[in-house]
Amino acid sequence: LHSFPTRRSSDLITDSIFTSNEADSFGGAIGISASNLMCTNVAFSNNTSENGGAVFGEGSLTLEITDASFINNSAGSGGAFMLSTNVTGVFRNTVFRGNNAVIGAGAIFIRDASLTVDGGQFLESTARLGGCFVMLSS
Repeated sequence: LHSFPTRRSSDLITDSIFTSNEADSFGGAIGISASNLMCTNVAFSNNTSENGGAVFGEGSLTLEITDASFINNSAGSGGAFMLSTNVTGVFRNTVFRGNNAVIGAGAIFIRDASLTVDGGQFLESTARLGGCFVMLSS
């Protein structure tokens, strides 16, 4: 799913599984810009991309992820997830396990964005820099 709309909207994904998806640049399963996204009861496994193995989000938007799992996703940066440029990320009851990044952030890469985690588990993720998180601000 790649959502790059010209106007602001909101999307909802529930009770879904994203497995073995691949993108060259942004978000192996989901790449989103300028659209709010809520995901509930979703699983992401074995997805790959250069930025955000499972999910990539950028722009002035909110991503809310509840009751989810990110297992064995991989990327150059942000093995499971990348939040960039004014994104507000909210994770509730989410498990990150065995995600991998070649460069930075085995689980979540955050660049000029904000993140709230409520009830998360971060297990066995790896990267050259920041096994779980990398947080950068320009």
